[in-house]
Order: sequence, then C-alpha cells, then structure tokens
Amino acid sequence: METKKENYMNKYKTPEEFIYNAITVNRGNKSDCLLTKKRMIDLLREHKIFIQKNIKINYIKKSQLLEILLKKASYKELSKYVGVRSYCFEDKFNITENEIEYLRKKGIIHTTIIQEGRNIYKTYSKTFYLYDVYDYFNLTKEEINNFLDRT
Repeated sequence: METKKENYMNKYKTPEEFIYNAITVNRGNKSDCLLTKKRMIDLLREHKIFIQKNIKINYIKKSQLLEILLKKASYKELSKYVGVRSYCFEDKFNITENEIEYLRKKGIIHTTIIQEGRNIYKTYSKTFYLYDVYDYFNLTKEEINNFLDRT
C-alpha cells in the first residue's frame, strides 16, 4: 500500500512565507530552492547593493542576505528561484499528475524550476518540475475544475 506524502505547503499561509522559508532553510538536495548564497550575492550586486569587503561571506546567514535583498527585490522576483512540488497541487486541487501536466502545457500552472531526475547512482529520463508558488496560492479549485472542464 502506497503511503500518501504529506502536503508540506499546508503549513504556509502566504506565498511570501513559503518563499522566505524555502530560501533560508537548508534542505540539501531535497530543496525546493535554487537560490544559493553566491546567487544571492550576485542579485545584491544587480540591485546595486554591495557588501563591505571586510565582511566574510561564509559567516553571513542566508536569512541576513535575504533581508538585505528584500529592500530592493520583491518576493515575486525571488519566486522564480523556488517551486512547489506537484503532489502539493495534487492534494490541494484533487487532480492527477496528468492533469497537472495538461495545465502546465496550457499555461495555467507555470514552472519555476526544472530538474532532471537523478540520484547518486544514475540519471533518470524523467524531468521533474517545480511549480509557481503564486499559482499554488492564487488559483482556486473552481478555476482548476473550469480549466479541466469539470462540472
């Protein structure tokens, strides 16, 4: 019997809360975030925010960098570096993986991160998508059902 994965998105009330958590919590290779500390520093430079040379970057926490970055960048801008797993959409909207794929191809649900399937032994042929956090929070079951022509 297959056990159902818990929808980790249920603990977040807003997209911003999820984005903040996804960026600042270190989950290793299970992360829903591709915003590394180095990329955050690059974004700071793009926004004309410079860190003093005498500060060692290794000792700055991602949460501190994020607080500085949020003075110029929006959560919406940072959302392209994080994503929601498909099973969270399946759970929230009571849809299948095939229906998620259909909605993605129609442009209803947007991808933010595309990962090739892999583990330490081999690379899989399947591509894994992480989906837009704002789609997850802003779409309703009724809208999804309308897009899928459910009555």
